[in-house]
Amino acid sequence: MIVRIAYHPSAPQRLFHETTADEIGYGGELGGGKTKALTMDVMLAALKYPGSTTYVFRATYQQGEDTLLEEMERSYPKELANYIKQNTTWNWINGSKTKMRQCNSLADAKKNDGKEFNKLYVDEVQHLPFDAFDYLCTRPRANKALGMQPQVKFTAMEGGKGHAWLKRTYIDKLDPNIPKLTVVKDEKTGEEYEIFRQFIPASLEDNKHIDDNYAGRLNMRSSRIRKKARSNNWQSVDGAAFPEWKNQPIDPKTKKPTDKWTHVIEPFPIPAHWPIIRGYDHGRAKPYSVLWFAQSDEMYNNRLFLIDELYGGTDDEEGLDETVSQIAVKIARKEKPLVEKHEYIEGIADPAIFGKNYFDDETVASVFATAVYDENGAMIRPPIDFRDPRSDPEVAYNVVNNRMQGIELFHEALMFDASGIPGLQAFSTCKKFIQHIPELVKDEKNPDDVASVGTADHDYDACRLVVKVKRPMAFKPVEAPKKYKPDPLDMARKDDYGEDARYGTVLRIPDIIVG
Repeated sequence: MIVRIAYHPSAPQRLFHETTADEIGYGGELGGGKTKALTMDVMLAALKYPGSTTYVFRATYQQGEDTLLEEMERSYPKELANYIKQNTTWNWINGSKTKMRQCNSLADAKKNDGKEFNKLYVDEVQHLPFDAFDYLCTRPRANKALGMQPQVKFTAMEGGKGHAWLKRTYIDKLDPNIPKLTVVKDEKTGEEYEIFRQFIPASLEDNKHIDDNYAGRLNMRSSRIRKKARSNNWQSVDGAAFPEWKNQPIDPKTKKPTDKWTHVIEPFPIPAHWPIIRGYDHGRAKPYSVLWFAQSDEMYNNRLFLIDELYGGTDDEEGLDETVSQIAVKIARKEKPLVEKHEYIEGIADPAIFGKNYFDDETVASVFATAVYDENGAMIRPPIDFRDPRSDPEVAYNVVNNRMQGIELFHEALMFDASGIPGLQAFSTCKKFIQHIPELVKDEKNPDDVASVGTADHDYDACRLVVKVKRPMAFKPVEAPKKYKPDPLDMARKDDYGEDARYGTVLRIPDIIVG
């Protein structure tokens, strides 16, 4: 029997079919042929390896039916396969099976325990949290007699709850189209293995089968939709929780450090009289975050500067499984030079650390607050104190877990005044914080809140607690300067900085920042 299939893959689609990498992503723009590429690759694998079993996932069954299943029914000849709706499985003429499944959480992923995927396919993987996708990737394997290379293949575009981990793992670390080798070592046997990852960008221009006016219709949409539909750079996050975040510590015109119109600045010496505040979000299985802030005086607009950080998590956003005492030692080590210079550090944390939900007889806060001495009575580790909401009315009022109030104050802290100065800025050395804040997305069920599932929100939570107590925000924007007639005799009064007083008070960049 000869069956002819009218499929002429684009260059990116062909690469997606022919690559021998172990993990392959494909996607980018709307209309780039992602679903068609995945659909046809499923068929090619099923027909090439008789008796094989492939699994195809989408976040929900409804999404799978509305996109994948419709494309499969259009693309698969009835002579080669038939779809059994009761068990959502394609049965192929040669005994192969393709099973359609959903996965929207780690719990969904774990429903596949014990199952063997000869190949794993995930369509629109950006809708999956990292832990769910990571778990699914443990399933692909095959008996050597099958002669089949188990692979993970997925399609994706920017945005969604998976944007951050996709960008970190497959966009930032890989060159487009080129497989990258990673040598991994088995922790049990010591044996080394070569694993290749690859990401293949696809654009609308690559898809010669779509109607000619599709690009035109996309360009009629709003700027937000247009940017998402036609973007392949992954630098913007659709649905970002804090789109106002700016990372531009170097002025593009002068090429010099600046603190204007940016939330990231170059480090500078902190004056000894500025208060230091420690923000803390506890975690063990999940990451913990410790952030140190300096609160400036009126000369520098009472800004809150993030000056240092300690992040207790892996690159995959897993916790370090450290005890409170271990965390306290790390905090004390970090704080030693700050204490020597500023004497006192104010601690603000989630009120949960004062509850006994972690221990039977003592709290996380009490473990932190207990100094450790050696056998000779010398202090090994000083106490790490936090303000107790049970006896501190200000903290009790401000640090209650009112997330709506917290996100609103966080937005206000990021606002710029008329001179380009915000209420909150971070030193460029605080790499994790700078990475995590722009990656945060809005909660799908409550767009006014930050998504907490599948996102690295621990830095945000630690910062939010401090922001709620300290209330940093930009000064009220000043009016734009009016036009005046020239003053050839230089008769206008000047203020102490030599600025024309007619233009109001000038908010200046501190010399210690630009110097």
